[in-house]
Amino acid sequence: IFTNLISNAIKYNHRPKGEGQIDITYLAKDGFHQFSVSDNGPGIPADLRSEVFEIFTKTQNPNVEDSTGVGLSIVKKLVTQNGGTVNLESVEGNGATFTFTWPM
Repeated sequence: IFTNLISNAIKYNHRPKGEGQIDITYLAKDGFHQFSVSDNGPGIPADLRSEVFEIFTKTQNPNVEDSTGVGLSIVKKLVTQNGGTVNLESVEGNGATFTFTWPM
């Protein structure tokens, strides 16, 4: 899960070299571990946010050669199969935050 989220944050960041930022946070909340991976990349357009977890969906630069469009669908499947949830918050042009929960 972390490999996919961090890899995407690096791969799709449009900032000049040295200006990309990734933040990872943790909270214990209501019987769950809550993790967030945030970046300062291009964000995800509002009209594509509902599709981002579907298999073979590439919402960002389709020219990224090592993108298969399956990473986020795997993240969602792993998290939900283990009783957690996954959510996306994004401001187009100003990054994205993927938050997931995992039972304690």
